[in-house]
Amino acid sequence: MISNKGILQGKAWIKSDVKPMRLPSIDDRVRHLETFLCRFFDVAVAQLVPGPKAYGLACAQNGHAACRQFFPDTLWVSSLGLASDMSKQLAAYRSTTGREPRQLVVQNLGVYVLGNTHRQINRRSIRFLKKLREIYVKAGVLRELSCASVPGSPAMEKQIKFHFSGDAEFLASTGIFIYALGGITPQHLMHSGPAPFSAALSFDNIQKYRDLYGSRPKVVVAGDRVYGLGLTETGSRLALESALETALVVMLSEAFGGVVYLPNIASPVFSEAV
Repeated sequence: MISNKGILQGKAWIKSDVKPMRLPSIDDRVRHLETFLCRFFDVAVAQLVPGPKAYGLACAQNGHAACRQFFPDTLWVSSLGLASDMSKQLAAYRSTTGREPRQLVVQNLGVYVLGNTHRQINRRSIRFLKKLREIYVKAGVLRELSCASVPGSPAMEKQIKFHFSGDAEFLASTGIFIYALGGITPQHLMHSGPAPFSAALSFDNIQKYRDLYGSRPKVVVAGDRVYGLGLTETGSRLALESALETALVVMLSEAFGGVVYLPNIASPVFSEAV
């Protein structure tokens, strides 16, 4: 049982019977994006801030307004689309504030700290996360995410493996919690899929899920437990951990008007075998 231990960063707690493992947050795609941001902003370092506290702002409905109010040294953008659009937004920010941004918040993608030395990046990250924590505490959303304390069910695990066949070679599970209804970032989509499968276990319902999302489910809600499915033990653990972190992000985003889910777009990234 995990008690009073943060699952990832910060002190948004998860009380669960799953031993936490850190979600991979730095991969080739993140590095490529950080390299692009270094060139675009003419800085030496651009670094993603991992963890639910940062995503609670980046995935919030009122994230843009929150940046203007609480983080005037932060540029908020709705996407990293055309470079010309980014250039216009950066020019407008410079004109309005008379300064260079120290952080970049991209809707449903994350928070990136900008600077010229790693020491500078660390200082700015700590200051940014400290301010975020103060906001969450004041809003009353920095609380424990509790998972129901219920025993595992070998019979249910057998049913899941039967219905999902080769997609559920391994299972990781915990007691049910207030889970998110969809995906919030590409990283979370990769690990836990576009949405939990919570319908009655049947081949017909599983096919409806596949038709809707274009992918296999990686998280299943059945009975009083939530299951991560995977082709490997690591994959099943990551699916469950990602679902838990997504639930934390949804909870924290309440400080800024609630969460923004990504659209249900079928993508090859959902089907990566893990």
